[in-house]
Amino acid sequence: MEHRMNNMPNDDVWIRTACFMCTNGPDLLEVHRVNGVAVDVRGVTEGPMASISGGRLCSKPHGLIQKLYNPYRIKAPMKRTNPEKGEGVDPKWVEISWDEALDTIAGRLKGIRERNSRLLAASWHTPSQLAMEGTWFAFLKAWGPSECFHAGHSIRCGLVQHSFANYIHGAFRVWADIDHCNYLLLLGSNPSASRGVMTNMLYQKSHDRGMKVVAVDPVLSVTAMHADEWIPIKPDTDGAFLLALIHVIIHELGKYDEPFLKEMTNSPYLVGPDGYFMRDRETGKVLVWDAIDQKAKAYDDPGIKDFSLEGTYTVQGLECCPSFQVLKEHVSGYTPEWAAPITDIPAETIRRIAGEFVDNARIGATITLDGISFPHRPVGVQVGRPVEASRHSYQNILAQHILAGLVGGIEVPGSTGGGYTSPSHLSFGLNPGPDGMLEVGNRRCVWPPVSYDFMETLFPLLSWWPGRVAHLSYLNLTNPPPGFPLPDPPEVYIRWRDNPIKSIGDPKLIMEAILKVPFIVSIAYVRDEITELADIVLPDHTEFERFEPLDIMLACETTKMFEGFVLRQPVVEPVCNTMDISDISTELAARAGFLDEDNEAVNQIVGLVDKYQLEPGRKYSWEEIVDRRCRSVTDGERGLADFSEDNAMVAPTSAALEFAFHLQVKANKLRYPIPYMEQVKKSGEELSKMLSEAEIDWWPAHEYAPLPVYLPSVLDEVPAEYDLYATTCRIAQFTQANDLDIPMAVELTNHVPGMADIWIHPAAAKARGIKDGEEVWVESEVGRIKRAANVTEGIRPDTILIAGQLDSKATPISKSTGFVSLNSLIPIRVDWTDPVGGTMQGNVIKVKVYPARRDKNR
Repeated sequence: MEHRMNNMPNDDVWIRTACFMCTNGPDLLEVHRVNGVAVDVRGVTEGPMASISGGRLCSKPHGLIQKLYNPYRIKAPMKRTNPEKGEGVDPKWVEISWDEALDTIAGRLKGIRERNSRLLAASWHTPSQLAMEGTWFAFLKAWGPSECFHAGHSIRCGLVQHSFANYIHGAFRVWADIDHCNYLLLLGSNPSASRGVMTNMLYQKSHDRGMKVVAVDPVLSVTAMHADEWIPIKPDTDGAFLLALIHVIIHELGKYDEPFLKEMTNSPYLVGPDGYFMRDRETGKVLVWDAIDQKAKAYDDPGIKDFSLEGTYTVQGLECCPSFQVLKEHVSGYTPEWAAPITDIPAETIRRIAGEFVDNARIGATITLDGISFPHRPVGVQVGRPVEASRHSYQNILAQHILAGLVGGIEVPGSTGGGYTSPSHLSFGLNPGPDGMLEVGNRRCVWPPVSYDFMETLFPLLSWWPGRVAHLSYLNLTNPPPGFPLPDPPEVYIRWRDNPIKSIGDPKLIMEAILKVPFIVSIAYVRDEITELADIVLPDHTEFERFEPLDIMLACETTKMFEGFVLRQPVVEPVCNTMDISDISTELAARAGFLDEDNEAVNQIVGLVDKYQLEPGRKYSWEEIVDRRCRSVTDGERGLADFSEDNAMVAPTSAALEFAFHLQVKANKLRYPIPYMEQVKKSGEELSKMLSEAEIDWWPAHEYAPLPVYLPSVLDEVPAEYDLYATTCRIAQFTQANDLDIPMAVELTNHVPGMADIWIHPAAAKARGIKDGEEVWVESEVGRIKRAANVTEGIRPDTILIAGQLDSKATPISKSTGFVSLNSLIPIRVDWTDPVGGTMQGNVIKVKVYPARRDKNR
């Protein structure tokens, strides 16, 4: 780093870098360094990305200076000398050299890789994944299959939304194009708290322009407060609301985008009595019904005059009908009157919202951007964690996409989108599949199980996903289900920066599972619950001490508006005896004997091209790899040193690129695999057959339905004593729990009245004898937490809100705050797991609440 640090220690400079503490960046910023010390942070006010936010930053990057100089940082590699492990047990650390630490770990890795790569369990999550990725993914890819011990993927992550983003958009995430949107329907989504400054500014701009925002949420969130309408839906009933909207649009309004449905979805595909598409006996192609010629034809027959969407026809001696007709019949009973008592939303409100949605969709309208004419469907449907982290998330997300698709609101200006045409290790890109549709990920199930999360066995539709079904790994290691033969348990566990004990659920179960692994490695910045259990601790660099090449590709509301490349770069020399995560992984790969495989994986995942690819037999530093990445994205014109003054190469996205997914789907005559997901039905039946042969009867494979079905909440089965719904949300300064150990972030939270407390409605508080500000116990089936009550009208009477993210009692700063989290109350159960999408009921659970003073009298 000589070219960046050559003026220390007698310098006074501002250095360009980037914040990516959550996945809403990168935000460009400058750090003021005086005599080798970082003293201030400010946003970059120049350039296209700054034009939206005016160079404003949220609180998180301002706290990075405190993170850098945190006196509680782990300052050097350490090894455990106390063989006893457990909560609160002193590890009796001794400092060791990097060589001793790396050689010890590599020796373990080499020994197990030669026998079975799955004897390694690995975990990571934000801030590591995406935000500080380096070569970590490449290391795991080169290693081979490993056990999934990730923190929060199937609890907090939008696992099914990510899946649908791939199936339907070729992307990692799905967002509304609010820059061209006039009517935004938010279900459990709280972007004002969970997104970055640029997104908030864009929301404000769109709102000022006249975009109407309807927030459907049990809590009057920050976003709901500023919305045009707040609809306090009963928790975990969003699917019923979506299905009722679909019913009204099809059965009562009869207004939908027929050209889009006919030409860009599988709506005209004929479905036979067995629930599968009808196919030509000679070619095997899916059949449609030509409404003009009154006969069945192959879906891609150039002679089709008009596709039928409705009706019943006899083909090959069988009665069949278009999938749109199947959908129409399927939702016939999902009336507003049916949904009203389930959701607590009046039937007339549901009808009004459906009408507003269709009216604002402007079916048939076009918009010209950069000289290109696009369909303009300025209505967005955006969902948040309560809809994604649900036992029935697959049903919810499929209904979301059908609602958007009815009005043609997919991947066109103003609508629900986010698609990318090029693949990455997190997304398909535009991937043609069978029958003229986009690919829906699917594979044959594996029996017997090969991994502890059972992903290869129970989740055929998640074959693409690197995150996997985290909670089942821990559950199956401690309490395996009947009839499932388990693979050999892991012998080494490596975690990087995450904290599964505090970010999944049932902390006792998670700790019990981790303690079953004989050798634990913690790559961490500060001490926490996992580090307390570790045999070896490796400290890594913080954001202000490291490089990270950042592509603008995550397709949130703002980054889709730009194209380019941003370099995060160190602003000071490493403060402690730490190492970059990428150099750690490279050293481990080299010492464990798979450096060549690691280099090849780095070429693929980091995106090194042609002569800049890593060669076999040579160990590269992370700085060298970043230099090669810089040259790869600039055709050799700019290396690492050339980005030191201006670390961003960013330009506004052209309409042709921003909406390239739509243009290419149209040009290639491809179709979105909705509304009828035949592949899901097929996968479910194959899975059901396999499980039946294995005499497994506890996994509900029948939920692999081609059309969304409303299933009552699993919370209806919780004992009656747990009489309140408990939900959670993100706090802006703690988004993705990246800075719980930063005093400034804690102080900011304490300045917002009630933010760190338990929100409860006055009626619920009165019924339980709870006074505003007094401490209460919140208790679930697996644990309880104590915090002050914040009595407020901004929540449903049957619901409480716990806004915290993590409640670490081992992290020095965090443990002093007294903050609490819903995570510690979440049961980890097989029957709370979505059998299609893998998410677990984690954002809404059932609890009981009572004053803490009563506890003293027990």
